[in-house]
Amino acid sequence: MYLPFKKPPMRLPIPHLLAIISLLLGSCTEQHAPHIPNMLKKLPVAYGKINQVVVVADNELWDSAVGDSLDYHLAGPFLLLPRPEPIFDLIHYTPKELEADPVRKQMRNYIFLADLNDQRSPTTQLVIEQLGPERIRKIQEGKGYGIAAWEGDKWAKDQLFIFMYGLGSDKLIQNIQQNSEAVIHRIKKHELPRVIATTYQAGEHEALITEVQDKFGIYLRIPKEYFKAVYDPDNYFMWIRKETKELSSNLLIHKRPYTNQQQFSKEGLKKIRDELGRQYISTRIENTFMRIDDVHLPLIVTNKRINNVPVLEGRGIWEIVNDYMAGPFISLLMINPKTNELIFLDGFIFAPGEAQRDYMEQLEVILNSVKF
Repeated sequence: MYLPFKKPPMRLPIPHLLAIISLLLGSCTEQHAPHIPNMLKKLPVAYGKINQVVVVADNELWDSAVGDSLDYHLAGPFLLLPRPEPIFDLIHYTPKELEADPVRKQMRNYIFLADLNDQRSPTTQLVIEQLGPERIRKIQEGKGYGIAAWEGDKWAKDQLFIFMYGLGSDKLIQNIQQNSEAVIHRIKKHELPRVIATTYQAGEHEALITEVQDKFGIYLRIPKEYFKAVYDPDNYFMWIRKETKELSSNLLIHKRPYTNQQQFSKEGLKKIRDELGRQYISTRIENTFMRIDDVHLPLIVTNKRINNVPVLEGRGIWEIVNDYMAGPFISLLMINPKTNELIFLDGFIFAPGEAQRDYMEQLEVILNSVKF
């Protein structure tokens, strides 16, 4: 099967890798959230691009090491793309700028940064008003910094508010360093319904879903725009694709007998993907095939659970040997407990010149829908 694109991708040096872990904000519970008054009879629906975050902070704080630290952690590189793209797109407003335009108060995700030692700061005054004196007193008697978050309909429907505060810049930086992963997790959780809605905006491909169930023994929620490109019953392999002018989005499904523990490893995952890439994926140029490029960027493999099933997840970059094509991929490797078969799922895209972060999140949504 041939890939229809010929433009060479950009290659940049290895970006700094930010390990994304799922931490829960201990203080970020709805039970602790203060009452948010709603003076409007009808609120607009919060808007903004997916993964867009508004940071509310004084200019002096944002232009200091505190702002640099937040930018480093929350706008660091998304794992794992050929060209670096940020985890979140950050927009900075001061409280005055936020109040100047009502539209700026109708976005989805907000982070408020406050130095509690600066009582004259408009952001600090705003945060103290929202959190209340009791919480501030606990910070002063405790470790000197804190974090709180809640979802609510304050200025618009379905907004997320995160407050990060500390007694001085050093405590604020410590706060960011300790809790940035939890903040990322909370924002991603808030954005997930929109990513899912975007992924399945045209509906589901019921026929393909049923066929995958019958042939591979798994349920996979496949969007309607995808079509079956290749099916090889002898090798238990299926290639599903979606093609637009900007994007080639692809799903690979494969199963084989599970014979030894070495198959369920980083080396086993790489072996399966490279075997399938060599056998099925090429371009119009002779002697071309797909393989993992773990020279320019590493293959990152982590253990996780999806729908209570242990899964080995691989993220990296693919390339076409003897051609100028490359892109990101996500692979999942799991064992079907009912049939003792190894199930391999893979999602990869080719989108030269396009931002790719949001496309990869959509593929992740599809892959994470897998169930036996």
